Amino acid sequence: LRNAPSLAANVMCLAEQNDMGIRYAGASKPLPDSNLYIVPSIEGNGALERSDLENLKEKARRGATVYISMGGGFLRMFPELSGMEIISREAPAKPLTVNIDGNELPVNPSYVYHVSEVKGKILAEFSDGTPAIVSRKFGNGKVIISLFSAEIQTARVKGAFDRIDAPAYYKVYELIMKQAGIKPAFYTDNIFVCAKEHKIDSKRSIISLMNYSDEEQKYTVGSTESYTVKKTYYGELCGNIGKNDAVIFEVEKY
Repeated sequence: LRNAPSLAANVMCLAEQNDMGIRYAGASKPLPDSNLYIVPSIEGNGALERSDLENLKEKARRGATVYISMGGGFLRMFPELSGMEIISREAPAKPLTVNIDGNELPVNPSYVYHVSEVKGKILAEFSDGTPAIVSRKFGNGKVIISLFSAEIQTARVKGAFDRIDAPAYYKVYELIMKQAGIKPAFYTDNIFVCAKEHKIDSKRSIISLMNYSDEEQKYTVGSTESYTVKKTYYGELCGNIGKNDAVIFEVEKY
């Protein structure tokens, strides 16, 4: 993929804002098992080999969610993967936004698609009424295609990951995670405070909270597990965390 290092970094930042850990997969290596696969910003025809797409399709058939965002390219098997019957595509005639969970996000898609049918679900639309994010059931899983690249949009916005008033592009990954049924075991209610779980064994984990911003942040820790805090190694679990600071503590699940 073009600008692969920048894309990889932006994928990580969007994932971190949602307390989601990611692993990178090399193009020449077998795909590891996962509940969610992220393929960011398809650029140019042939950006993905047919064999790569077939592997992703097989992962979806077995129950995974495959998320693909579009840059300036055209994806092989696009109608099959998106479920859209395309009439035509064209460059947008005016600036567009997409509404996700009540947040209007400025976007700059390479193309908008006029369709006669969508064999799936439209998760979000552009402000001109054309599909922006579509989801299609694929075997036991699903394929989600975004017709804009949140990963590229964040690269075009100064301070996209540290400005309080930056467009909420993290909402795209929040939407994808919800569609995939993914919820981190430990998370916070603040996109600037990232929670990470480091397992010791089946019952015990070290939890790290990191404030990635240059301002003090308030936070609340949430969890899908029942647990007790056994020990705090660094900082205080007081609901406030200083700029570029951390809190590290050990939990025991029950």
